[in-house]
Amino acid sequence: MFRALLGIFVSVFVLWLVHFIGRALFASLGRFGVTKRSPGAGPFPSGFRGEAAAPPAFRQDLRRDPQCGTYIAPELSIQFRDRDQTLYFCSRNCEQKFLQQRAQKTA
Repeated sequence: MFRALLGIFVSVFVLWLVHFIGRALFASLGRFGVTKRSPGAGPFPSGFRGEAAAPPAFRQDLRRDPQCGTYIAPELSIQFRDRDQTLYFCSRNCEQKFLQQRAQKTA
């Protein structure tokens, strides 16, 4: 009986500690631009209280990597100018693979 009560007490204490640390974390994030939003606003579920302002990589101006299909922000991408269009790659590896495949097609 004592062990069961001790187990319940420890479980409640751990849950309280996690809750306390979470609240302290979100309170401290307010200094770094994390704001509270009204429920239902933004891409997160209703009631989320710690949504940060979206960095440039998560805005609507993402470009698709032609090699792997990853979406990436133009300012974070590796750009390759091809005739009249600009191709955006997520990494040098994807750029090299794309150029190799393109060279094989033309050869």
